[in-house]
Amino acid sequence: MGFRSGAYAKIWKVDTHEKWSKCRISISHKNRATGKYEKDFQADVMFVANAHSQRPLEGQQIKITECDVTNTRSYTNPSTGQTTYPVNYTVFAYELQDDRKEQPAAISIDSIESDMPF
Repeated sequence: MGFRSGAYAKIWKVDTHEKWSKCRISISHKNRATGKYEKDFQADVMFVANAHSQRPLEGQQIKITECDVTNTRSYTNPSTGQTTYPVNYTVFAYELQDDRKEQPAAISIDSIESDMPF
């Protein structure tokens, strides 16, 4: 399975910036032999475009609908001289799979009582 369009993931941590969010996500599959879930993928993933504008939250279950994996930027480790090509995971769009959208606002008892007709 792993990181791909159509994969179901859980968001564990969100670091929101102005134009993007960095989310720690994991993707698991159910082992048919044991009946337990096994982790296929866990990484920090950039949420951009529509995925960022949906305001991802910790604990949400999502279905990734548009994503990409790149490793075009390289850097050379000064101590070893080896060139490394880090992998960049990006989600462009997803579908929310649960009802957790945003934390409900606190409602004051006084505001409820003032709206009552009696």
